[in-house]
Amino acid sequence: MMRIEDWEKENLSEEQLIIYKEIINGPRGNIVGPLRIWLNNAKLASCAQALGKYARYDSNLPAALSELAIITTGRCWSTGFEWE
Repeated sequence: MMRIEDWEKENLSEEQLIIYKEIINGPRGNIVGPLRIWLNNAKLASCAQALGKYARYDSNLPAALSELAIITTGRCWSTGFEWE
């Protein structure tokens, strides 16, 4: 199976660059893991980034409970990225 090709910032479209800057300038500060893959599709990246940002940083849960919910979900689905 062919892997998704990684991208370089210089080759991003205008739509992708907007999402890129939103992520870099937000609480995450960098683009790693699934965010790099999602950015291949600007619309997907925008929706996924907004949901992830809300779940991790903007929900009404206290930070410790939010993180517990995230890592518990990650464990249930065996997503190694969340444990890194």
